[in-house]
Amino acid sequence: MIKKIILKQFKSHRSTELSFAPLTIFCGANSSGKSSVAQALLLMRNAYSANFSYMDLKAKSAPIGTANDALYYAANSDVITMSLATDHGKLELEYLADDLTKTVLNLAPNQPGINNDNLFNNESLFLPTCQYISSARLGPLIFYGKDDVAVDVYGQISINAGAAEHFVHYLVAKQKNEVLPALVCSGASNDLLNQVEAWERELCSGLHMVIQDKGAIGYELKYNFDTQSQDGKTEEFSATNVGFGLTYVLPVLVAVLSAQPGALLIIENPEAHLHPSAQAKLAKLLCLAAQEGVQIIIETHSDHIINGILVQCQRFLRDQIGIAPENTSVYFFTMDDKAHSSVAERILIDDSGRIKYPPKGFFDQFTLDRKFLMGF
Repeated sequence: MIKKIILKQFKSHRSTELSFAPLTIFCGANSSGKSSVAQALLLMRNAYSANFSYMDLKAKSAPIGTANDALYYAANSDVITMSLATDHGKLELEYLADDLTKTVLNLAPNQPGINNDNLFNNESLFLPTCQYISSARLGPLIFYGKDDVAVDVYGQISINAGAAEHFVHYLVAKQKNEVLPALVCSGASNDLLNQVEAWERELCSGLHMVIQDKGAIGYELKYNFDTQSQDGKTEEFSATNVGFGLTYVLPVLVAVLSAQPGALLIIENPEAHLHPSAQAKLAKLLCLAAQEGVQIIIETHSDHIINGILVQCQRFLRDQIGIAPENTSVYFFTMDDKAHSSVAERILIDDSGRIKYPPKGFFDQFTLDRKFLMGF
């Protein structure tokens, strides 16, 4: 499990240190450096296969661009530093951005190549059980493609910048895998396919998924719904003709419900296009998985996700169901206007499951609007 990361002179991070937990949450203003942390992790993941000897800035999973895009704009040297502390040890890497037109960063000459077969061979970030789902993931489509190499060989839901382009194929391939008992939604068998559908029904009652293999074309995803009619169900509707959020959240459900303890999930905006009540239920699932040993890193702009996590913290303190506060790490990102660099402030959840002293701007818009509307 990842314990800590330090970024120096990478994008907007002049010098940032972050401590991780089973569930780590990044929130804050737009363009304040949240996604850059995920990009740094993905770049390190890619560099692992080359013993960290170079960093590919045009890698499919994290296409940054050139060294000029990667180097902090007011850097005092051409060195980008990335340090990682995990259960297996510490990794300190320095890369040279000496040619700003290049799309690759080479390891600084004072650092030898790292033998990835030793210390970090079993680190979650470098294993197939690491999944990345970006905020730019695919929405509803008529057909979803097949890729046996991505799914069967590499075990990935996504190859291209977190687009989750293979999530339907992955779900079909892994459909009989058992879900962690703590995540099982009652009323359905504990295999992956039925649990994904059951959790979808938690978000939208009466929903059923229909996946059909269309050969070389790919997989067709449709839905039908329970009714009080004689047939008991509606006709089947294409994914493009039902609520956008139902399909947009599916890669998140597939990733979380297929994960086992020790896996790592990096998910941007899991709440996107979901109703507030559905967001709260999704927060519950994320907390249950993290409490069971799946490390989850999320970026969110949703107060419903934050409040949902706090609810699960309080549930754990009362009933031992949900997530322990100490298994969470919340960071609020802002920008230092003078240096134009990221500032990450850790927000502590206390032993009562509450945030006592939230900083200004931390999901306070509802309070501000309410005061205005009430004439305060």
